[in-house]
Amino acid sequence: MNELNDTRLLTSKHPYLTLFSLGMFIRGIPEVIVEKYPVGYDTTAHYLFNILNYDKMGVVEMLRQAPLFYLISYASIQLPGVDVLSYLKAAGPLLYGALCASFYFFLRKGLGWKEKNAFVSTLLFTLQLVALRLSWDMFRLELGLALMFLTLGLIVKRFSGSSYLAASLAVLVVLAHQIATLMLFFSAIWIISREIRSRARILPILIPLLPAGILFTTVLYITYLVPAAQDPRILNVGPTGYFLSYFAIDPRLSEGSYFVVARNIGMLMIFCYGLIFPFIIKGFKRNQILDPMLVIVSIGSFSPLIVPFISLPAVYWRWIFLLIIPFAAYAGCGLLKLSRLWRRRATGMWLLFLFFTSLSLGYASGALPLRSMYFSLTGKTPHAPSPGETSIGAIESVNTYVPASLVASSTSVGDVTAVIDDCIESLDWLDRNAPENSCLLTEERFTSWARLHTSERIKLAIYSGLTPVDNILERIRTQEFSHIYFIWYSNVPIENFEEVRRHGGISIYEYAST
Repeated sequence: MNELNDTRLLTSKHPYLTLFSLGMFIRGIPEVIVEKYPVGYDTTAHYLFNILNYDKMGVVEMLRQAPLFYLISYASIQLPGVDVLSYLKAAGPLLYGALCASFYFFLRKGLGWKEKNAFVSTLLFTLQLVALRLSWDMFRLELGLALMFLTLGLIVKRFSGSSYLAASLAVLVVLAHQIATLMLFFSAIWIISREIRSRARILPILIPLLPAGILFTTVLYITYLVPAAQDPRILNVGPTGYFLSYFAIDPRLSEGSYFVVARNIGMLMIFCYGLIFPFIIKGFKRNQILDPMLVIVSIGSFSPLIVPFISLPAVYWRWIFLLIIPFAAYAGCGLLKLSRLWRRRATGMWLLFLFFTSLSLGYASGALPLRSMYFSLTGKTPHAPSPGETSIGAIESVNTYVPASLVASSTSVGDVTAVIDDCIESLDWLDRNAPENSCLLTEERFTSWARLHTSERIKLAIYSGLTPVDNILERIRTQEFSHIYFIWYSNVPIENFEEVRRHGGISIYEYAST
């Protein structure tokens, strides 16, 4: 069988349906394993509360938070028989399937690639752990990226009658996520700059983006110049302002060491892309549309190495995850260039994709032993995290960005349902028993549960994950609360705090001096 026929073994008669179904299936595995609650960090830490309280937001605050996902979610849970937890469990697989299918559309139509190139690259994208990590909880970004892929595909190829559709999709991108919007406009500006001498080529790209450009300008004005509405119940205990030092906003980098910045980024890059790096190098080729994506995502990813004292609006590690977009495209082309993989009925290619499939299924199901490998490499034993821990090792740093498996939530890896149940029971107890003028120290992972299961009379000091609790305590001591409580894991010794209530794996602690 010749090479052309061999490549057909890794294509499909119905590529969109195949890729959508594959993505949905893999991402659906952890949702089936975990009972009752959705997996993911942002899903339970932020989305849950924001969706349930979407109708209480003003228009300005809606635009500030990229409202499209919340709008769809809130409308969905108004339907009979649809509750927010079931909705979020279904949203994860559906969004990942849509992301994979739209990526294929982008490669096939936007870049004009042959079917086999687009299919192999998208298949590789779908099976990567970093893409699955993105799908774990970044629902708003996934939605924005899917819409961005469709918009770029329509604009670049200038399909007949597609201008209105492209304009509508571009507006939806702005409403979906700021990162996807930046990628869309940066790519469009890059393409226009290459076509500057041809008005006939520029206008079909420029005109559909004008409404979205006006809307995005409005969003930027609101974000940076209009003061955000403050919930009187929430205490402001974190760093405020824009473009602050990475050392100030990221607890992982609080040591202020440039070496730690380089080490964390390097370790994360190796984990995310080490296995496909040879294929990326083999398949790299300049492309009018991939070039701007690689440039803007690289700027976001490596900005802490260049200017660590000035942070970009979106955190660097999210940009690192987005490198999978150009890298998967390059790697797919690299695979197709390796003729040895296509010999003997493409046996090598089949074995390679079987390997990546095994990794993705293991990661999605929790069967991949990343957690045990971590403890073996570090020499540590499994234990509940300490709220006062400030030193994070090289290998451990990766685990702060990427969970050990998709069978995880903001509060735990593995035993998701039991820990969330314990969390809710503990918060319900606190709500019944906390006296007036009380405050609850709430790390980011517990945000939605604390806001939903405690009443307005309990102030919440919500702070970023990995921040030492002592730092937060210092900032609220002047508030003169009669009682200061802290929600954390059971059996964890915490200086100056006493355990006052334990329910399974979660406990309520009280500051000893109150």
